[in-house]
Amino acid sequence: MSNNIGVRNQNSIYRMSMDELFNKLKNDRLTPDDLRRLKSHINSSSNDELAQYLSEDTGDNACTDDDMLRRIKKRIDSRIDTDQLKARQIRRYRIALTAASILLPIFIIASAYLYFSGRDIPDGSSAMCSVSTAAGEISTVTLPDGTAVTLNGDSRLEFHADFSVKKRRQVTFHGEAYFDVAKDADHPFEILAPEMTVEVLGTKFNIVAGDSGHPSSLTLESGKVALTATGSDEKVTLSPGERATLTPGSDKFSVDTAAIDGSTQWMAKELIFDDASPESIVAVIENHYGVKLNPAIKNKINENFSGTLPGGSLSETLETLSYIYGFDTSNPTVE
Repeated sequence: MSNNIGVRNQNSIYRMSMDELFNKLKNDRLTPDDLRRLKSHINSSSNDELAQYLSEDTGDNACTDDDMLRRIKKRIDSRIDTDQLKARQIRRYRIALTAASILLPIFIIASAYLYFSGRDIPDGSSAMCSVSTAAGEISTVTLPDGTAVTLNGDSRLEFHADFSVKKRRQVTFHGEAYFDVAKDADHPFEILAPEMTVEVLGTKFNIVAGDSGHPSSLTLESGKVALTATGSDEKVTLSPGERATLTPGSDKFSVDTAAIDGSTQWMAKELIFDDASPESIVAVIENHYGVKLNPAIKNKINENFSGTLPGGSLSETLETLSYIYGFDTSNPTVE
């Protein structure tokens, strides 16, 4: 009898501690000490305990299995060096849980929510998982099949939790990302974007897939991909070093040669320009940070520019650019 009471008390303490840490994580209040406690809880928990907690917390255990739990623990161990974490780094990552999906700048327990959170889905379907980034954020997620996707700011990736066992590994994507697709000839990888569909077997490429009104493009680093324009039979196959661009209102791709480094500078948090027009400079900065620049700054950017700007923060970008164009950076944006 007393043993049962002791177990219940321990479970209650475990639950309270995990609730506290998860709530801090969701509300941007996780400190380095909290992070160490959270990692300790995860590492000391059995798969059953962790699965039970996550299923209770999300209300859905459709994505739960032992292999996923082991991958979660392994990912936490491999991704976190607690001695080097700083509070300002933690605050950059937010996890927002909704009834429909997960908004996930990938970070520690985010891996767990990626696999365990779902929504009410008709019988026969799998839970839907979603990863998204805010403007200016860059996040990397590893999909269940081993495919690594690095998302640029203001991007979104969606897939079914069991997509890797389906005949086609299908994801829906909007924004900009670098894909390193795991090879699996028996399960082709397919990306559904607003203006095009991309079919691959195993390859590396950078994709820009925006809304109507903005060009969509794909730059291939290795392997081979086939692209199809939405609503059309137009298809083009790329070889490494080639870029396909689909302009708004067109169902035909233009293909040219392009260095992958020029398409993935955002991953190094750099903005690279090659004889860019003033309009292009402004558009790149506004899209990268999700802001509207002050007209006073736009008016000062009046000549073409070639060079590399820091892309880690708006203030750094504009400060560097101000030395060239001579504008004031005290009021950089407008609502």
